[in-house]
Amino acid sequence: MSRPISLALALPLAIATTACTDSSPSESVPETIVAKTAPAETEQATAPQASNVASAELAELVRTIQPQKARNGGLRFSDAKLVQASAAPLLLERLQSGNESEEVRRALVLALPGTQGKYAADAVQLLRTERSEVLRAALVGSMRLANDSAAALEGLALGMEDSATSVRVRAAFAIGRRADGLALADSLVAALADKSTELQATATRALGNLAAADAFDKVAALLASGDAQVRLEALRALGRIDAARAAKRPELTKLSQDSDERIRTAATKVAAKSY
Repeated sequence: MSRPISLALALPLAIATTACTDSSPSESVPETIVAKTAPAETEQATAPQASNVASAELAELVRTIQPQKARNGGLRFSDAKLVQASAAPLLLERLQSGNESEEVRRALVLALPGTQGKYAADAVQLLRTERSEVLRAALVGSMRLANDSAAALEGLALGMEDSATSVRVRAAFAIGRRADGLALADSLVAALADKSTELQATATRALGNLAAADAFDKVAALLASGDAQVRLEALRALGRIDAARAAKRPELTKLSQDSDERIRTAATKVAAKSY
């Protein structure tokens, strides 16, 4: 003979039966409970799918977008969607496709730093084989903002050894703008003896920016340069490297009477330790 169900047990059973047969979870069960009871694999499967869609859209954008003329007349990519790390490998892929003009390839290189992604190592490999001086200069310039220090310095060292003056100048400028640029100070000092006065001036400025103490005497020797820009950069650099020592240079008297007003002003500032 079956035993009667107590009232205490019968009520919960009836409520549970009603909830299962007459109502959908979304209507009768709080959202927090639904979320906890939903299969975990469903949520995990949705996220990668959305990510893949986004990646596909970005890949298509990079593949088809065309650069626009900038104020300086050069081509630039300016779409805000390219400002993300995942755009870097896509830009590099298009860069290496061999299907673009030199102008477009340069624009692709110029877009790399804006992604803030990892691109320096690939750019170094391209730098080793690139025949275009314009592209090599752009690749070296991209190292200025590269966040991979080892690869960036490797690329800049290659740039300082390039056969083209324009590439060496770009490399010297970029080195002087990097926090780790002092690692290549020897390359900058070597450039002070280059036949190009533009490179001499740029390397001198870079040494000043980096406050390269060991380069003081080499830079001081350029105070007697026949090129006004080189003399100017030497003055400024000495003032930044060691203001007290620079203020004692005997050349200041002559330079304070230089035919170039910029040099006269710089000599006065160096004497006053104003750099």
